[in-house]
Amino acid sequence: SITVRNLRPCHLAFVRHLGPYAEVPQNLFDRLKAWANRQELPRPHFWLGLGHDAPSTTAPERQRFDAALIVLDEFTPVDLVGYQAFSGGLHAIATHVGPYSTLEDAYQELLPKLLSLTGYRLIGLPVVEIYQTNEIRTADPLNTTELCFPVERA
Repeated sequence: SITVRNLRPCHLAFVRHLGPYAEVPQNLFDRLKAWANRQELPRPHFWLGLGHDAPSTTAPERQRFDAALIVLDEFTPVDLVGYQAFSGGLHAIATHVGPYSTLEDAYQELLPKLLSLTGYRLIGLPVVEIYQTNEIRTADPLNTTELCFPVERA
């Protein structure tokens, strides 16, 4: 099922992957976790993924994915860890349960439903993945991920 709700704006630390979404490596999240530990960020960590490009219109080698972690405030980028502000806003949200390797299939199944969502219209990117876990392990067979698509009222 799809629900619509506002996501709050927040500050993000992130590490970028350039390449196919299906090939986001575990070490991206490991690098961000190590940085967070060095910064002594409070726990639990809140993990997100941001897909900035539509696979149907962007070549796989040019797709941008950010492994991200919510932080308390803006900071100066260091050690390949960047900063970005997430503006939040109205999002259509569906929950995926399963291995991360099946996320692509979930997106394919959701797209027609999102395009026909009564009272709302998709307005672009990024798509945000909110990971319901304290630590990302890409090989885990069972994960809960909220898939969040920016929308506006029609």
